[in-house]
Amino acid sequence: MFGAVFLVLLIAVVNVSNLLFVHSSSRHLEIAIRRSLGAGRLQIALQLFTESTLLALIGGVLGLYLGYGCVELLRVWNPGSLSHIQDIHLDGTVMTFTCFVTLGAWILCSLGPAVQASQVDLISPLKAEGHTANSESRRTHSVLAVSEIALSVVLLVGAGLLLHSFIQLQKVNAGFQAPPQNVLAAKFSVTTTKPFDSKAWLATYERVLEKIQNLPGVTSAALSKSIPPNGGCGCSPFTIEGQAWSPNAYPSFPYVAVSDDYFSSLAIPLLKGRYFTRDDRPDSRKVAIISDSLARRYFPNQDPIGKRIRLGVPEDVKWPYAEIVGVVGDVKYLGLARPPEPAFYVPLTQDVNPVFLVVRSTVSAASVAQEVRAAIKSIGNDVVFIRMNTMEELVADSVAPPRVRTVLLGTFASVALLLAAIGVYGVLAYSVAQRRTEIGIRVALGAQRQDILWLVVGRGLQLTLVGLAIGTVGSLALAFALRGLLFQVKPADPVTFIGVGVVLLFAAVVACYVPARRAARVDPLITLHYE
Repeated sequence: MFGAVFLVLLIAVVNVSNLLFVHSSSRHLEIAIRRSLGAGRLQIALQLFTESTLLALIGGVLGLYLGYGCVELLRVWNPGSLSHIQDIHLDGTVMTFTCFVTLGAWILCSLGPAVQASQVDLISPLKAEGHTANSESRRTHSVLAVSEIALSVVLLVGAGLLLHSFIQLQKVNAGFQAPPQNVLAAKFSVTTTKPFDSKAWLATYERVLEKIQNLPGVTSAALSKSIPPNGGCGCSPFTIEGQAWSPNAYPSFPYVAVSDDYFSSLAIPLLKGRYFTRDDRPDSRKVAIISDSLARRYFPNQDPIGKRIRLGVPEDVKWPYAEIVGVVGDVKYLGLARPPEPAFYVPLTQDVNPVFLVVRSTVSAASVAQEVRAAIKSIGNDVVFIRMNTMEELVADSVAPPRVRTVLLGTFASVALLLAAIGVYGVLAYSVAQRRTEIGIRVALGAQRQDILWLVVGRGLQLTLVGLAIGTVGSLALAFALRGLLFQVKPADPVTFIGVGVVLLFAAVVACYVPARRAARVDPLITLHYE
């Protein structure tokens, strides 16, 4: 993000430098007169350098106000991925940093135009030829415009890659089929000063479920130790009876204790066997349900139903073996961007440790939230409500970091594209103004309007294509640097690179339109009479 901000600042500096070059070029006659009256080159350079100070001061002050507004907007929009967001503010460090940035930008913007203007030829301007641009001046403006375009291409490609990645991430199936807007997830805890009693805690949980299930509009409710897609799921190694064990072959996977209606509440599909039932009690045989990826990985070409699995390494005998009674679809507990992790489930009655309440309703989850909150609080003072979200909100929060990166970099890229278009417009407008005599002669000799239009537009497209080629090379380096932030998108993604090229060419054509139209309307009689 800081690199993107630096690129936008650099593009702005190049843009303003180009405009100052154009401005100083229009003052060649004035500068030549000052030089002829005895002003030295250093005096001319310092004069132009000083004139740009007001521009820098206004820009710095406006930047601070805009920065303050953006911070306030960020607090309102907070996507949930920024911690301590209320502590973000404009302090003395920010003010000092802004002063140094403004000073540096002012020097970079003003130095080149001031030096060039101080070296102006004295003869041509005084002979009324100052309005004719020399090749060196045109070359300088063109180089700066190409630089702007190249830098904007780098930002546009970065934003395009993140946007494509974010779109791919939103298409990911988290594993549950229930409409996320109809499922509510509440986090709570049971607090007590008494020693842990699994039967007492289980009775409390069953009272919670009974109250919630009796609410109007609620079709099912369940308790769980975790919730997708970022529910802070606990992971544990495990052992399969009859299979040789090793740390690499049996790493830690998500382990979730759930009540019997958990799978139906989230509409997690049953692929084989059965779900948990009310008959799976603490004193009954230990049972477990495994995910499809765990079944395919550890029971290839065989039926896992009836096999036995338990928590811990083989030496850890405090966990008894549980019989596998079902296989369900994969659910993403550790983030949407990660591949489906194998997971296994045990009944809540045989491992009393839930923290989440999952409620599925026939109406939107937000409409039953108040009733669910009241029902939880009515259980007693030992049940503490923590927070409540719809599954739709949880899924949105899980992609908050990539969404923030995409929005911010997209904003920077849009600003860069706008600045690049302004730069192309400025170069062409200056070129048209300097070539009015040439254009007037062309029209007088029979050039058609479309010929003049293409003369200007072709020049703009030429600059754009050169900048696009240079920027594409730089973009490849950025793309590979962003590789760790991309999801199912290759760094050299052709869709992104082609899309950026199309957008940039369109912006260039729009930027060329006004100068081209102005050139096509040149009246040869007026122009040549003026000459």
